[in-house]
Amino acid sequence: MLFPADIPNRLMRLDQIRPHRVHYAKVDGNPYVIIKIDGALKVFSAVCPHALGDLSYGSVVDGQIDCPSHGWRFSLQDGLCQWPSETKQTLKFLETTEIEGWLCLA
Repeated sequence: MLFPADIPNRLMRLDQIRPHRVHYAKVDGNPYVIIKIDGALKVFSAVCPHALGDLSYGSVVDGQIDCPSHGWRFSLQDGLCQWPSETKQTLKFLETTEIEGWLCLA
């Protein structure tokens, strides 16, 4: 059994992740958002690709996360920007793994 401090790239305990809620974690000083939607875990940078807003303060509505800075919305299925629709900005979902009940970056 590992101590939590010995688990590499740990984000948060899996049993603490509630569906459709925005969760925040830092790994090596980098901020991440964790969202469980339709049974799938989505992890991505907490920095909005549009104007560097903090997505950890966003809300999940209709399968999308809204950026609180400028209202841009990104799909939690494919990461594509849904509003405004003419942009090509996307969220990049990160690979994760589970280690002893912890969600970790792969």
